[in-house]
Amino acid sequence: MRPLYVGRLPHRRAGGGGWGLRVWLVLTLTLVAWGLVGSRTGLLVLAAGLLWRSLGGLWWRGVRLAVERVGGRAGDVLALVHAWRWWPVLAPHVGLATVDPGTTRQLIPARGGRTGALVLDPGRSEWIVVRLVFRLTPWGFTATGRLVAGMVPEDFTERTPALVHAWYVHAVRVDSPARGWVRLTALRRDPLAVPVPALPVPDTPDLAALPVGRREDGRVWTVRLLGRHILIAGSTGAGKGSVQWSLIRALCPLLASGVVQVWTADPKRMEFPAGLRLFARYAADPEGIVAMAEDAARVLDARAGRLAGVTRQHMPSAGDPLLVLNLDEIAYLTAYLPDRKLRERFGQALARILTQGRAVGVLVVAAVQDPRKDVITWRGLFPTRIALRLDDESQVDMVLGDGALARGAACQLVPADERTGAGVAYVVDEGVPWPVRVRAGHVTDADIAEMVHRWPAVTPAG
Repeated sequence: MRPLYVGRLPHRRAGGGGWGLRVWLVLTLTLVAWGLVGSRTGLLVLAAGLLWRSLGGLWWRGVRLAVERVGGRAGDVLALVHAWRWWPVLAPHVGLATVDPGTTRQLIPARGGRTGALVLDPGRSEWIVVRLVFRLTPWGFTATGRLVAGMVPEDFTERTPALVHAWYVHAVRVDSPARGWVRLTALRRDPLAVPVPALPVPDTPDLAALPVGRREDGRVWTVRLLGRHILIAGSTGAGKGSVQWSLIRALCPLLASGVVQVWTADPKRMEFPAGLRLFARYAADPEGIVAMAEDAARVLDARAGRLAGVTRQHMPSAGDPLLVLNLDEIAYLTAYLPDRKLRERFGQALARILTQGRAVGVLVVAAVQDPRKDVITWRGLFPTRIALRLDDESQVDMVLGDGALARGAACQLVPADERTGAGVAYVVDEGVPWPVRVRAGHVTDADIAEMVHRWPAVTPAG
């Protein structure tokens, strides 16, 4: 079946085969002329045509070979040219094309055969292929196009392993920039393969876009904190602390001015003592953590009463700061705490904060190792969810929501090696179903010591 491109209607036939047909037609006519006239010129024309045809095939074979071996920007250009040239041929092979219903072969009555016998119509069926527009990027190229009727972006997500091998790239990511469109991002190199150093502390932090790391496309990864609860899930050693410390680092000037207060619950007593003076409150024992959560719920109630009828969104200030409840290993507090009464008290306080705290400036940043439903009862109340390396595929949708794995959030494939995998995560934000691959900055002990020295909290916990 011959491929068709489809972009904006009406459809048109794909290029790539037209010139070849014309060449062979010219050669055929030349042969006829040579046979009739007996001129040797016809033979020379035929030889030149055959040579051109052969060199054309060798050229594309050379491009394909070079794509595998040439790196840098030149390799990116060759990969784009190779992907663009062979896309109409590749799409039907990997199941990313549909049959043109106007050319579908039908069963018709057989001629001269038995009564009622049916045979396939000798006409040729044709493929409809998405018309992709290819553009270079710093790490490879993108291909964007309007979807063919009946196709969805998830169809492309299922075929990304085939595209990776066909295009000789490191990875292919799929998202949908608008309804009815698909965008493929091909990465020739992995920009997240090496640790990301701690990002510079912003002079005037924007609570709607705090810089915490790098995205897979090379841009700065920013996280919205204002009006958001954030859930961070990952196996042991996946880098949950990197995300938490990167958030705290981006807040440092606001901590020093008193516009933001961080209250930290640290049941493991290992991750956060080094930054004690950055926190307005700190608790490590179960009783202290539960009391701190209940105090945060009381702040919520007081603010709600004061702001009712005045504003629908709390605006942080030094006199009325944004309160961030930073919870390390929330599963211990919600499921594994031995004292049942303490566990219930914590659950009640946390439920109030998650359901009512966003508008009044009482927010939760929670890290968890075990993301099962019976461990995080309120998982759906976290608008921003960050999934680092997870143990198996089933946990991906538990954290990021239904369909996240099918859309490309391969958290179970993040390397366990600390250098290549620590801090690598997939992020899903409120209202955006497509996961984004990111890596949090690595905040070292020296970085924390500098933060404590330069930006201690107005009333530090220690």
